Amino acid sequence: MAKDPRLARAGVSGYNKPKRTPKHKTKSHVVVAKDGNKIKTIRFGQQGKTGDRTMTKRAKSFKERRDFVVKSLNNIDGISCLKPNGAFYVFPNCKKLLNKRTKLKKDTDFVQNLLEKQNVAAVQGSAFGLDGYFRISYATSMAKLKVAMTRIKKFCED
Repeated sequence: MAKDPRLARAGVSGYNKPKRTPKHKTKSHVVVAKDGNKIKTIRFGQQGKTGDRTMTKRAKSFKERRDFVVKSLNNIDGISCLKPNGAFYVFPNCKKLLNKRTKLKKDTDFVQNLLEKQNVAAVQGSAFGLDGYFRISYATSMAKLKVAMTRIKKFCED
């Protein structure tokens, strides 16, 4: 089977310990696809047992953190960010900040300077074939995300 060059697997597959039978496993698989200039995150699989409170609580927590990060990033001049489905990271667009005024030419310059000046780690989008983007994970505490978003905003405004 030929691989579609637009697809890049950048996700996770997870399983809970089975309680009694394998039907209680949680199965999930995430694929990130680049289709032209659009980024798509596709989630395959579903929660194996309806009403699993632990998974519901975790899903709610991830949704809250995702929504906070996307809203925070979209409130920064020069940054735009789509809301992903079924992922634990976002790919904000930083192309408007890559110019002569900022002296940042590539997304690699952006993430390197962000790390050096504000101690925020991100991955350049070009590592995933997405020049002018960067990747931020929200698989951490809300407190750390608040600090990171404040630092990213400060970095972009300086």
